[in-house]
Amino acid sequence: MDPLLLLILIPLVILIGYILSRPFENPPDYQVGTSPKNDLQDQYDSLLQEIRVLQSEVEDSDHPEDIQHQIDSKKRQAARLLQKLQPNLDS
Repeated sequence: MDPLLLLILIPLVILIGYILSRPFENPPDYQVGTSPKNDLQDQYDSLLQEIRVLQSEVEDSDHPEDIQHQIDSKKRQAARLLQKLQPNLDS
């Protein structure tokens, strides 16, 4: 092979190898898998927050019955999530 071609080809291969390996130098910090229990807990906490907001809206609403139905629905959802989170609790 021509020495000039080798002089160009070797640094080119090294440069390409370096560029392709860069994502592995500092891999991003992320969780490989989240616990289903944490997901359920987050959903439960979110539902409780929504219930609190709806309860504060009941006083200012012209149709508190509609909001109360939403609150009851969210309470049932929260109860189901709580049963999944802590199945040993008595009903």
